[in-house]
Amino acid sequence: EVSDEVAQTVRTSKVQIVDLAGSERLKPYQQGSQNDKELMSQAIAINCSLFSLQTVIHALNSSSGVVPYRNSFLTKVLKDALGGNARSVMVATINPSDPALAETVSTCRFAQRVANVRTNAKVNEEQDPQLVIAALKQENAELRAALAAAEGGSGEGGGEGVKPLPPEELRRRAR
Repeated sequence: EVSDEVAQTVRTSKVQIVDLAGSERLKPYQQGSQNDKELMSQAIAINCSLFSLQTVIHALNSSSGVVPYRNSFLTKVLKDALGGNARSVMVATINPSDPALAETVSTCRFAQRVANVRTNAKVNEEQDPQLVIAALKQENAELRAALAAAEGGSGEGGGEGVKPLPPEELRRRAR
């Protein structure tokens, strides 16, 4: 968050770093990786999240009307980074060995689909909330003073040639 005293604005930003690694733990070419039930359940949960992420990326690339961000916690968290007001970067780590060729090709295809997603990044800038509150308090005090002066001055006849406005009219004009 950065404040600009001259322009009386606040700029905000968010950084999201997500590591999608984990599905590589279960390899058909690694001995014993399918025997651990806890490892298998973690891999299933990770793969479900990655499938939801792939569905969201496919929906963003096909410009379909509905993007299923709510299908997993991962896609809910990444909603701003994927299809919102953000600049996104994806780093794909691949294994160059022959037994991992199928997963390497799959990772490269996924990275290409992510690279095709277009976002509309713009500066998140708004007026400083503290300054807005102070200005509204100042305006409120001025309007109350004008209203009190108009209500108090109407019985004294101090307005030479000027007909004082009734309090209801002053309230209507102040809105």
